[in-house]
Amino acid sequence: TMRGGGITTYDISNPKKPKFLTHWDENKHRNVEGQDRIGNLLIVTDISRGGLFILDVSNPKKLTKLSYLNFENVINTKIYQDKGKTYALLTGGFHYKTYEPSDLFAIVDITDPKSPKLISKINTGVLGTEGISIKNHYAYVGGYMSSKFVVIDFSNPKNMVIVK
Repeated sequence: TMRGGGITTYDISNPKKPKFLTHWDENKHRNVEGQDRIGNLLIVTDISRGGLFILDVSNPKKLTKLSYLNFENVINTKIYQDKGKTYALLTGGFHYKTYEPSDLFAIVDITDPKSPKLISKINTGVLGTEGISIKNHYAYVGGYMSSKFVVIDFSNPKNMVIVK
């Protein structure tokens, strides 16, 4: 992913000669940031207007947008699978128009990547999130703007709880 430039793919089978394959950008100069991939599914946050792109990357020469979920204030994302479901876990970054920081944590069901559905969201008190770490059904989130670290139990995605 590239700020101000969408997504570019390369064939790196020969590390000394990376080969450009394609460049995808829904609109010119789309700022994309957080990403995660599982199989042929790539999820990417869009910080230029807020939101989550879900892409099919089965053909690295032709990335295909499956869906877009308008979602303000997101920057990082991770994929989590449990009990036959696939989720995108999202952390807040900043509002794409006002640049106000966000302490958002959200879960989106992406089991059907063409029809993502927001399951729940909470405010964590963590500002300036730089990533998400996951172990079992716990998300670990810290932020540089708040010097805060939280642990979120999302074993029940509809009713997340901050445990620390």
